[in-house]
Amino acid sequence: MVDLLKNVDLEYLLERYPLDKEVNWGDELSLGEQQRLGMARLFYHKPKFAILDECTSAVTTDMEERFCKKVRAMGTSCITISHRPALVAFHDIVLSLDGEGGWNVQHRRDDSSFSTEESDFSSSETDRKSDALTVQRAFMSRAKSNASLGSKDHPYCTEVIATSPEVEIEHPARTPRIPHLRCHPRPLPLRVAAMLKILVPRLFDKQGGQLLAVAVLVFSRTWISDRIASLNGTTVKFVLEQDKDAFIRLIGVSILQSGANSFVAPSLRTLTAKLALGWRIRMTNHMLRYYLKRNAFYKVFNMSGKSIDADQRLTLDVDKLTTDLAGLVTGMVKPLVDILWFTWRMKLLSGRRGVAILYAYMLLGLGFLRAISPDFGHLSGQEQELEGTFRFMHSRLRTHAESIAFFGGGSREKAVSAIINTTPNPILGLGFPT
Repeated sequence: MVDLLKNVDLEYLLERYPLDKEVNWGDELSLGEQQRLGMARLFYHKPKFAILDECTSAVTTDMEERFCKKVRAMGTSCITISHRPALVAFHDIVLSLDGEGGWNVQHRRDDSSFSTEESDFSSSETDRKSDALTVQRAFMSRAKSNASLGSKDHPYCTEVIATSPEVEIEHPARTPRIPHLRCHPRPLPLRVAAMLKILVPRLFDKQGGQLLAVAVLVFSRTWISDRIASLNGTTVKFVLEQDKDAFIRLIGVSILQSGANSFVAPSLRTLTAKLALGWRIRMTNHMLRYYLKRNAFYKVFNMSGKSIDADQRLTLDVDKLTTDLAGLVTGMVKPLVDILWFTWRMKLLSGRRGVAILYAYMLLGLGFLRAISPDFGHLSGQEQELEGTFRFMHSRLRTHAESIAFFGGGSREKAVSAIINTTPNPILGLGFPT
């Protein structure tokens, strides 16, 4: 097992997990590791024939060379589906499809027809340019090899080609160029009003009832907090007066209020989560109605002129938006209720002058904090933008894994991984190119 995994550079998997543990390798391994594990299975079974579909799309050229040489040494005949140029040197027949109904076949007629390309390929190691030149020379030699083609070399190929119908390729007319979409963002008040129509279309519905329940719970929590503060002062009074009966009654009332407070706080959190979930469902359904109508998804990806990750906007960003909005409702209602409640209580205790002094102190302190504190709103927006770009780049890496491997992305990936492992906060110092 160790030698088998060492052939595909996966010997470290034996040290990552215990041998008796069941592991879902599809979730644990990257695309390149999964392909190398498939190569190890092929080396283990040693079949006479193998059909390989994009088996080397996410591995390096060095690994690709070793795989092809090992398969050739085993004597396995392979039918490979791939558009990797480096694989051409290891095949006797190459069928090329142009995607529009056209096709052609290249043959290796003798041992010398591809010998030059193979030697160039083996000496190039990880040079991707020589791989492309190898394929170009192999494809350009098609005319010369077909000119000297003999029917006795590959009669089965000749019969297949002779019996295949000829497809006439109709060249479509050039389509007119379509300009990119132009979208001018509306002012913030109009966008907020449009979003409120989606989230709370009617006041007397499920979402409106949940908003009213949130307001009631916030008011109840403020009232209970005021009562608890009042009980603390009354408790000290009864202790100093040594009024035993009143103190016992006060303890009973305090227990009831503590029980009510323990019920209100979790209920408020649960109701806030339900409110966020309901808003997320409504927002997602509204966006999907427009996203799946009149080819909007096609226009977003191909005509917007920007790199927009629409999938993240519909999933993670909507979830983040609705969760923050639900928390914002609670965060706005509670201070408003607290300000009104304690302003009234302060007026009863100290009069208008005391309230004015308190508000002057609060405004001065708030102005000082705003002057020295950073712009957290801008930083939060920048964080979301960087997070969205990070996930979008990951999705692009998964989609274009083959192209990255073809242009030598293995060494680049190792360099980035080394930086991430050695840098305390790598996201602040890295810029991923698009």
